[in-house]
Amino acid sequence: MDAGPRPRLQLTDEGVSPGVDHIEFMLERRWQRRSYADIVAVTLQSNALPDSAVIANCRIEFEDGAEVVVSSANANGLSDGSRNGDFDDFVHDLHGRLLADGAAADIAFRAGFKPWRRRLLLGGLLAAAALLVVLPIGVFIATRRPELLAATLVGVGLMLPGVALVGPNRPRSYRPDAPPGFFA
Repeated sequence: MDAGPRPRLQLTDEGVSPGVDHIEFMLERRWQRRSYADIVAVTLQSNALPDSAVIANCRIEFEDGAEVVVSSANANGLSDGSRNGDFDDFVHDLHGRLLADGAAADIAFRAGFKPWRRRLLLGGLLAAAALLVVLPIGVFIATRRPELLAATLVGVGLMLPGVALVGPNRPRSYRPDAPPGFFA
């Protein structure tokens, strides 16, 4: 049997705790500890699913290439409003501890998607607009069939989660004493 990574149907690792000079987190069902001096970047971003609220992520990257993602999602990967306050508290606590430790001076603080991911999102939205909005309107003009206007409204509704991600996830840097919030 291959000992490689296997797909998971549920997120099993849960738990993160910023300490005085380190962060502890659950990984592979074991507590791990990393020094703040090992952190090279902290990235905040949000995601959305249809029929779901915003899911915020805090990606902590270490100098050896390892990453830890702290999310407001539940074990099924879906939005869980009861976690929003805890997520915001974690983000502010982590940033405060990085500043107090002095490690913040050597860390890149970023918000939003990587540029290639944002371009992919924008390209997908443009393609969706062409197929789901412009095309039905064009066919409506040619045929005068009113059900095509309803199809256009459905198309707009399908695009809304993607549109909601564009602004908050524009690539940018931020100051560690003022991290962007997602659940204000």
